[in-house]
Amino acid sequence: MGMRSSATLTAIKCRFRGREEAVEHAFEANESFRGLCRDYLACTAALVRWQEGELDEARLRRNEYSELLAELTAEIEACLEVAGRRGMDEPGGR
Repeated sequence: MGMRSSATLTAIKCRFRGREEAVEHAFEANESFRGLCRDYLACTAALVRWQEGELDEARLRRNEYSELLAELTAEIEACLEVAGRRGMDEPGGR
């Protein structure tokens, strides 16, 4: 795993505390999930940048990025549910 992937994994594990095992499983097994995680972090960074603005455009962008972040969060959580169930089905799983 590259340094950038490692940083992404660490950040997502911090955000979804208590689900680190499912995050690791999904991250290692699924390129689509890794892309979703990168999108989540990019969206979070963009939202932080737009928090500083007071103009109407900044408010509009904050709303857009907030909605997108909620959608990405829901997608990640859905993936983690699947990964968590798979982990329970594997030998040595919970």
